[in-house]
Amino acid sequence: MSIDNSSLSNIDANTVVHPYTDLSSHQKNGPKIITSGKGIYVYDDAGKEYIEGLSGLWCTTLGFQNQRIVNAATRAMEQLPFYHCFGGKSHPNAIKLAENLIDLAPDQVLAYTIKPIIWGGIAARLIGFTGFNAMITGLGYAFEKGSLMRNSVNYLVKHLYKFSLKKARKVIFQNQENRQLFVDLGLVQAEKCYRVFGSGVDIDAYQQQPLPQGDVTFLLIARLLGDKGIREYAQAAKIVKQRYPSSIFQLLGPYDSSPDQISADEIAQWQLDGQIEYLGATDNVIPFIQACHIYTLPSYHEGLPRTVLEAMSIGRPILTTDAVGCRDTVANGDNGWLVPVRDTEQLASRMIWFIENPTAWHGMANNSRAMVEDKFNVKQVNQAIRDIMGL
Repeated sequence: MSIDNSSLSNIDANTVVHPYTDLSSHQKNGPKIITSGKGIYVYDDAGKEYIEGLSGLWCTTLGFQNQRIVNAATRAMEQLPFYHCFGGKSHPNAIKLAENLIDLAPDQVLAYTIKPIIWGGIAARLIGFTGFNAMITGLGYAFEKGSLMRNSVNYLVKHLYKFSLKKARKVIFQNQENRQLFVDLGLVQAEKCYRVFGSGVDIDAYQQQPLPQGDVTFLLIARLLGDKGIREYAQAAKIVKQRYPSSIFQLLGPYDSSPDQISADEIAQWQLDGQIEYLGATDNVIPFIQACHIYTLPSYHEGLPRTVLEAMSIGRPILTTDAVGCRDTVANGDNGWLVPVRDTEQLASRMIWFIENPTAWHGMANNSRAMVEDKFNVKQVNQAIRDIMGL
């Protein structure tokens, strides 16, 4: 029995729970019913064509109605739709697939950020894989001490790092301080350690742009975490606006579920008090950096902050902290200023300096761009990584 599309829509609205969907609106409006696909396109029940950008949630990456896939599926359904490998049993497709995967396996891998390094390093040790390399991009919350929870996480993470890096070929750091800390703590052997200048920045994508007109605008881009110095930024903004009320302080970045998170209530209060303009989150920071005069990152620690490099590439003076990683991006008084970590008064003082010395901005902007071209060009950084890995 066929069911018309209006009936299908009603049934769906009353029976199907859709993820990432406003269910109350869905009850009124019903679903968009997709009935067929071909190549990169799908078609709804009215025949309208769409490009399927998610590849059917990554399950149809070779396209719809791919005849090779149809033929292979047909043969499998006719011969052996599925069989397991328990108890020493096997079947030809499992054997061929395993052989092909081994042939495709890389000789080396490079893991970066904490979870891929720890789990990847553990997996490499368990299977005896000798081509595991790691890049430490920063230490973050896990290396901060304080509460019982922080100290417990700190202890656990150090031991996990030590185990996962024991058999690593090379361990790459983005600043010298983190490298020395790992060596001093006995987490990695010194002879395995190398240093590169961050992750680099694409200087062609982040081209230098002139400073904008209008009221002085400071911008901070970060995940909404306390150790990014966001609370100090908001408090410094409050101090500065008492003297220069037209100055603008913008915050861009996503909320985070970390124990160190900045709450939505805090953001709302800062906006209500006129301290901060919260811009939400974005996948493209370029227009926001172009619209600011001074890029600010009062972070407590970094590997080597990517957003600062992007702002430098676009040609913006930098105001950041004299913290691990951050200090590598600023020649004090040349392309910006460094202030002590967690020092709201000094942060506000340098903000006021920028407001009162606009003639210095252009020189600092040009120096930021020059520093990126000299040290932080992504092509140079990637080549350094390849050289370290022997590729």
